[in-house]
Order: sequence, then C-alpha cells, then structure tokens
Amino acid sequence: MGEKLKNNKLKAEFELVKHLMPDVINSKLEIVKFKPEAIINSLLLETDATHAEAVLITLEVIRKIISSNLSTLTAPLIRELVNATMLTKGFELYRYQYTRLGIPFYDFGKKLNSENVSSDDIYNHLKREYVEVQKLIDKIKKQGTQKGK
Repeated sequence: MGEKLKNNKLKAEFELVKHLMPDVINSKLEIVKFKPEAIINSLLLETDATHAEAVLITLEVIRKIISSNLSTLTAPLIRELVNATMLTKGFELYRYQYTRLGIPFYDFGKKLNSENVSSDDIYNHLKREYVEVQKLIDKIKKQGTQKGK
C-alpha cells in the first residue's frame, strides 16, 4: 500500500512540473513531451540503480532543467544532465554504466572531412572506448567505492 501511495505522489509531482518542461527531440528526431518516467526506466534498464535512486536522480535532473530555462532538450543533453547529477550524488558506478560512447561533434566533423577515415575506424574507436569504460565499471564494482547520497 505504501509503495502505491509513493508512486501516486510521484506521478502527481511529475504532473505539476510537466508544463514547465521544454519539448524533447528524442533519438528518433521526433519532438515529444518530456516524460520523467523515461529517465527512471532507462536508469533501471541500463544501470544498477534502485527505483528510489532513479527517482532521486530524475527529480534532481528536472530541477536542473527547469532552472536552466532551456527551450528544447535532446536525448543526449538529458543523458549529460543525468550523468552530471549522478556524479554530484556520488553514483560513480551508475554514471559509467550510463555513459554515452562516441566522438565529440567537432572531432566527428573533422573526421568526416578527412579522406583517411572509414566506418571501420569509427567502429574500432567505439569498441576501444567501450572496453575502457567496462574496465572502469569492473574496477568500481570490485572496490565497492559507490557512495550514493
């Protein structure tokens, strides 16, 4: 009964702030309404975060978005905000589990304009990056240094 009450309270809080949130350009390049539960669900799917931790992180991200007065959000920007929030809350493990692999926009533009780059080069870059992040995740799990606040 208590969990259902918490979920109803959370849904009510999310409804209160939805009108303050900018639209989101999602990974399919569609403009959609902001859905806080999408952050919670992705954290539960992609990290070892508990539901309570995912809610805590999501609420803090919502506060940051509202205070930033952004006109539009993108999926990568939301992920950056979630990662920054996890760092400030001491969730280093979750932050690495949730990291986005890739190449900075500027660097990718330079690669596109270079005649010496192939899709294999980009794939190999991402693969190396994945291996390095996985090493960090394994190290944190082994050391048990996840703090969480």
